[in-house]
Parts: sequence; structure tokens; C-alpha cells
Amino acid sequence: LEAGTENGSSTSGTASVGGSSIGTRLGMAYTDGIIRNISQLNSVKYFSNKNFTLGNDLDLTGINFTPIEVYGLGSAPSNGVSIPVFDGLGHTISNLTVNARTGRSGLFGSVSYATIQNLYLDNVTISGGTGNGGSLAANIDHTTVTNVTANNVDVSHSSDYWGGHGGLIGWATDSTLSNLSVTGNSSMRNGWLTGGLIGYLANSTLDASSTNADLINVGIAVGGLVGQAQGSTISNSTASGDITGGGYARGGLVGRQNYSGQIINSSATGNVTNSAGDSRVGGLVGQGAGSIQDSFATGTVTSGGQNVGGLAGQFSGTITNSYATGSVTGTNNVGGLVGISYANITNSYATGSINGNGSGVGGLLGASDNRRIQGSYASGAVTN
Repeated sequence: LEAGTENGSSTSGTASVGGSSIGTRLGMAYTDGIIRNISQLNSVKYFSNKNFTLGNDLDLTGINFTPIEVYGLGSAPSNGVSIPVFDGLGHTISNLTVNARTGRSGLFGSVSYATIQNLYLDNVTISGGTGNGGSLAANIDHTTVTNVTANNVDVSHSSDYWGGHGGLIGWATDSTLSNLSVTGNSSMRNGWLTGGLIGYLANSTLDASSTNADLINVGIAVGGLVGQAQGSTISNSTASGDITGGGYARGGLVGRQNYSGQIINSSATGNVTNSAGDSRVGGLVGQGAGSIQDSFATGTVTSGGQNVGGLAGQFSGTITNSYATGSVTGTNNVGGLVGISYANITNSYATGSINGNGSGVGGLLGASDNRRIQGSYASGAVTN
């Protein structure tokens, strides 16, 4: 991409251009799709259905960046139309700062029917208000994102606001996501529906992804990896950040998961704390339904409320070949594996100590509706 005139080949732009213009808008000309400077990065929004590659690293120091408003086709492609690809080619965009009081915040505002791949973001500050936000994108749908890392991330949003806030993506639906990570000294601060990687994930797959972001003073539906997962499969993924603040549906990996959700071969190692009297707090999942398979949690779980578990605070469905080792503290319905269970549990265990202050306190389960429990056990001390 080079800036140029609407007439002829765009040789009067910010750099020399090889080839002729194949599309124009607002005095801009699309040629080879190579982004070499910040001006060209800003111009991607004018050619949202085109392919782009980063030609080199970009440093955005001193710039309050305005998100690339839209990228992608925006709707299902017709015959002969290809999904556009934004390929970082392994290059780095560093020192990205977005300060938005309202609206979407991130490198991209909205990505729809596109592919983003092979990109590294370093030193990212996202200060959002009431809109969705994440280092890479506020919103994505029908999009493939792979091999993207954000390092040293600080994402903050208005407290007590029900919006998607993620270390990488705020709100993702109908998408295929893999090999994504948030690394370095990273944190998410304030807000509801907050995840160390993704705030809200619906009808999507997330594979081989990780985050070490701490979630600080966050509220409802918050998870170390994903705040809320709906109709999605999370596999081979990990979260290691700690979670603090007050609110219900808080989990080391996923805050809230719905009935058709799956968690497979995934883990959480951070500590989960709920300073309020709210319920449904777990080392892996706060409140969930669906299935947990071959997964574990090792962090301590502490809550001033009920329905607290080393693996899940409250869960319906199936739990198979999974375990929790952290100590668990709460009031009512406190269990080493699950606080209150409506699940069939097979070949699973808990070893952490249990501290309750009310009814329903147990080494494996705090309370249950007598579903099947097979080949499962608990070994931690129970105090009530």
C-alpha cells in the first residue's frame, strides 16, 4: 500500500511503488499491499477487502493510535471472492497506544470475514471506556487468527461495564483461533466480561493458546484466558495469571461457559480471588456447563461467597480425567473439585485443603444432585 493520487500509477506517495494502481479511494492507491510505515498502516481501512503484509517492524511511540476501523469483507464471500489476509510476516508493531473513551479500542476496531496471522505486538496500552477492546482487535467475526502474540500488555476499561475486554481480542464470534498468546508483564484492569486473552468467545474454536496476564480489580464473568465462552471449544490452552476483585462467575481459565462449550487438555495455574460475597468461583471455570476433559487447575481459590471449587465453582455436564490441587476457601458449597455439581464425574480428583463456613463442604464436592461419580477421589483436609 502506498499513498498516491487517483490517476495512473501511484508514484507520488510516501515511497516508490512498483506496479500500477488496481484500486483507489480518497486519494489513495492500492498497489502491492506492503505496509512500510505508519501512514500506510493508517490507510488499511480504505482498502478493507485487500491483502496486506508488513514489510518491516513499526514503532508507534508518541502516537495515540486510532484503530483501523474495519478490515475484511464484512459478509460471506461470493463466488470468486477471496477472504483478505493481513500477514505480519513475523514483524513487530511496538508501542501501540489507544486511548478511547467510547467505541472500539485496539489495533483493529472490527475484523469480519478475514485472516490475520504472523504478527507480534510489543508494549501495548489500551485505555478504553465503554466499548469492547483488545490489543489486536475489539471485535472479530468469521475470522481466522493464528500466530499472534501481544507482549507487555496493559488493557484497562471502565469498571462495572458489561463489554468484552481481552488481552488480545475483546469480542470474538464464529471464528477459528490458534497459537495466540499474551506474554511479558501483562495485565487486564477493571471491567466485566474480561479475559486474559479474549473477553467474549462465541461459536468459535480456540487452540494452542496461552496468557500470563493478571486480571486486577475485575468484576463479573472474568477468566484467566476467556471471560465468557459460549458454544465454543477451548483446547490445548493455558492461563497462569492471578485474578483479583469482586464478582461472580470467575475462573482461572474461563469465567463462564455455557452448555455446549468444551474445555479439552487445558489448564490454569493462577490464584483466583473473589473479595465480595458473590458465588461461582473456580480454579479452572467459575460457572459452567458442557464438558471438561483432560484438564487441571493448581491455583488457590478464595471467595467470600458460596459455590467455590478447586476446578469449578458450579458445573453441569461432564468432567473427565481432570483434577485440582489448590486449596479452596469459601462459605457454603465448597469443594476440592467442584463447589456445587450437576455433572457426571469420571476419573478425576482433588488434593487441596478445603475451608468452609457453612453447609455443603467436602473434599471432592461441596454439594451435588447425585449424578454419577466414578473412579474419582479427594485427599485434602476438610475444615468447616
